[in-house]
Amino acid sequence: MTLARFPLNPDYGQGRYRRLLRFYALPGAVLATVDDSHHAMWVLLRHDGHRIEAVEADISRGPATSCPGSAAGLRKLVGLDIHSSSHAAIASLDRVANCTHLSDLAAWSLRVARHEQPGSRHEYQIRVEDDNDSPFQIEIAKDGKSIHQWLVSGTTIIAPEPLADLPLMRGFMTRARTHFQGDELEAAIMLQRGIWVARGRRHIVDAAPVPLTFYEDMEDACYSYAGERRRTATSHVGYVRDVTDRVRPHPLPGRISRLLTGYDHEQC
Repeated sequence: MTLARFPLNPDYGQGRYRRLLRFYALPGAVLATVDDSHHAMWVLLRHDGHRIEAVEADISRGPATSCPGSAAGLRKLVGLDIHSSSHAAIASLDRVANCTHLSDLAAWSLRVARHEQPGSRHEYQIRVEDDNDSPFQIEIAKDGKSIHQWLVSGTTIIAPEPLADLPLMRGFMTRARTHFQGDELEAAIMLQRGIWVARGRRHIVDAAPVPLTFYEDMEDACYSYAGERRRTATSHVGYVRDVTDRVRPHPLPGRISRLLTGYDHEQC
């Protein structure tokens, strides 16, 4: 695997990965943000109560110089029924024209658009303990209340018993749908996505700019690793944050932040 070529992180094994997702129901819109060790991004979906009318997004901090350009790919969601499932929303997007994380964030926002009244706010916090080659804990909580807490060995859930032997990588989505539905299913998918990024804590990947062609196993995985972008873009230097203790959200652009007047959106 490509990451094995990078130097090991000497702090790995003594910390944890965290991810903070926030969803704000606004009049005729949903604003969603995600911050973690490797990313900071936001999506604004405008809707008329039935369909998506416009999409704005940005990647404030991400792994590659080409990442911000992926926001344009979300325009394909315009016209989508807000009652569509998150799975259907993601399936409608071309993988090589989009960022995986922005696509997820936009798709998860649909649930807020159809169920929440303006003024509501929800926060998901994901925690993944470092993998010391022994079982480790992963958890997702919504508004401070734990939804899932799993014991994992490698990339397989070993507890609680009903989920034992459930893979966290290939095959997860199909089997997860047999165990969960509604908010519990969405939270399970959010937690599984966090595992992808948490693996990056093992290595120091941002010490120097690296051509994206270096990541041989990532070709066509997403916007940045496709076509000309993969051949010309590089990784960013110093984009990774230590989130062992807490996630510090990246400041939103002024015009977006002003939409949240009345929300306590800076405090974790």
